[in-house]
Amino acid sequence: MKQGFCLTLLGLAASAAAGGAMAQPLAPLRTVKPVETFAQCFVGTQERAGHAWAFVPKDSGGGTFSNVGAAGIRQPYFLDVADRGGTRELRLSSAGTDPSLVLAVQHCA
Repeated sequence: MKQGFCLTLLGLAASAAAGGAMAQPLAPLRTVKPVETFAQCFVGTQERAGHAWAFVPKDSGGGTFSNVGAAGIRQPYFLDVADRGGTRELRLSSAGTDPSLVLAVQHCA
């Protein structure tokens, strides 16, 4: 089930990228907050704003947040949360970076 969702997410990402070139990722941010703490903050921020989100965890820790595939989304984002031991690296890629999304990532970092 998890692999199927990941494959679906990757397929949708490829479709979105084919429709318009994805912008280069923003400079990565680093945080010492645990993945769970960052995720709770980010999800809360997205839900309060009424923004779509999904999370695909990685076996090695961390995961990817995205709104790809949600109804009405024309410019999907991908927020990779990589667990680097003592720190987490946050990389945001988006076709059209929403300022509120950037602020949410910065606030929660």
